[in-house]
Amino acid sequence: MTQENDYALEIDLAVGADFTLTFNEQASAGYLWTIDANSEVFDIEESYAIEGEEDSIDPTFGSSLRKTFNVKAKKAGTYDVTFTHARPFDTSDKQEIKIKVNVEPS
Repeated sequence: MTQENDYALEIDLAVGADFTLTFNEQASAGYLWTIDANSEVFDIEESYAIEGEEDSIDPTFGSSLRKTFNVKAKKAGTYDVTFTHARPFDTSDKQEIKIKVNVEPS
């Protein structure tokens, strides 16, 4: 992305609806996915799974994991949600994915 306001994705949903994004994560190398979203506007649930396994597991397991974010809208408006892939102790080496979320009244 070249501009501050460039979005990787734009999502339209109604209050009470949700969207889910899943990312590959290598926690054993220290790179974790995090989300930056207004908690007054969104309810966020995070879960982990290993490819091919149904049950969630502890993210410190050490193998490559899938991290899933389920984001549910609570309030109408247009908002930015940013997903960051970085080491918590070194955010100078990071990848960000910015999403525009348009929430309509239900």
